[in-house]
Amino acid sequence: MPFLSYLYRKLFAMKYLSILVFLFLQIAVFAQVKVVNVDKEDPNRAGNSAFFMAEGFPVSTAKYVRVTSGTPYFSETWMPGRAVLSGGKNCDSLRLRVDLLSNEVQYIGKGGSELIASTPLRSITLIDSVKGKENFFVHSEYMSPAPPETGWYQLLTAGNATLYKRINKKITETKAYGSSVTEQNILTTEQYYVLTNGVYTKVKKMKELPELFANKSADLSNYISSRKLSGKSEQDYVDVVTQYNTLLQ
Repeated sequence: MPFLSYLYRKLFAMKYLSILVFLFLQIAVFAQVKVVNVDKEDPNRAGNSAFFMAEGFPVSTAKYVRVTSGTPYFSETWMPGRAVLSGGKNCDSLRLRVDLLSNEVQYIGKGGSELIASTPLRSITLIDSVKGKENFFVHSEYMSPAPPETGWYQLLTAGNATLYKRINKKITETKAYGSSVTEQNILTTEQYYVLTNGVYTKVKKMKELPELFANKSADLSNYISSRKLSGKSEQDYVDVVTQYNTLLQ
């Protein structure tokens, strides 16, 4: 009998040890799986799950198949960026592209799929890593006061006077003589809007800016002349409006 009692105790101890080993292995496996699932280096991982709660619509590969010149996009290249939802929630670590012809924002979804955002967006930021520049766009629905046209506006500089750029895209169709194939061309034009005292003013030429800011007209005219600003570049308009805001400080 003492021998049987000793045998029972040995068997119980071995069984208890086996259970502990089994539990330890399960915990180790779970920890390894968890590390894989939260790998931040996964290129297809969404930057913020809130943005992808409602999956968007697939991007149509046939939509612009007949386009022979021009582009509907701000940039053909998918750019890293951020988005602010209509409710104000920030979503980062995204890959974005904006179609300015249809005013749609596209993003890379789970698994690398190209989708059109169905969630209303307040603003988006497209990061040009080559030029080291951030391009900030705000939708007209969330601008106060409301601008003249609906769609996306690029904010260039803000202050007592705020400068926006509206990039317009227009599609035209042509058919070569004797051809049955209709080709599409996308034309791009840019318009600058200055917001002061709650009013948007479209600026077509550089010389119109001093006239717009009557209280600093002479100063701005001298500034434009001394720096030989022609208005042929976006930066020319940014410099003048920034200078006006500086003069008011």
